[in-house]
Amino acid sequence: MRLILVRHGESIGNIVAQDMPDAPLTPVGVRQASLTAKYLKDFGITKIAASPLIRSLATAQPLAQRLTLPISVWQELVEVRNKGLYIGPSRQELAAEFPEAVFGHDIKPEGWIYPGDEKPHEAMKRAHSVLHRLREEYAGETVAVFAHATFNRYILYAVLGITDYEKYYFRQNNGCVNIIDFTDDSIRIDVLNHWAHQSD
Repeated sequence: MRLILVRHGESIGNIVAQDMPDAPLTPVGVRQASLTAKYLKDFGITKIAASPLIRSLATAQPLAQRLTLPISVWQELVEVRNKGLYIGPSRQELAAEFPEAVFGHDIKPEGWIYPGDEKPHEAMKRAHSVLHRLREEYAGETVAVFAHATFNRYILYAVLGITDYEKYYFRQNNGCVNIIDFTDDSIRIDVLNHWAHQSD
């Protein structure tokens, strides 16, 4: 499996002080999503997965449209949230804005549940679960996964087997790309926080 791990484009929540658990992209973020799609279009991507948060889906959408691929929506890919409960949009609302989206059982028809108040060890456990699921479901595939700065870091910790995760910090710029190749007996980190495509 080749994992192309992407951080969403700039969202309103990135530039304001108040809590915005499900903020849309800014105009800058929309451009970053477009440039990311342009950069990734020839990577042989066969699958796309994304967090159900609007900023993640909106970043995945231009690539899905270019490649005519669906976006598998995984609640497990949400950002690490240290504030309280948020109820996400209904399936119908998400499908209206993102017709490429394909929903699993965790995205409820009436609105998905974002519990919040997640502790670091819980986020780490979730990252290991996501990585296991990716390797199991997408063996032999090239999958682009659209998620978030903090959770991307936890996925990278899981990939590298880092347990002292509070000691390490992997920078994740808006619209950045990380590329990791998995074989049966090795893991190769090809790219971390690649952002040069955003200067086009």
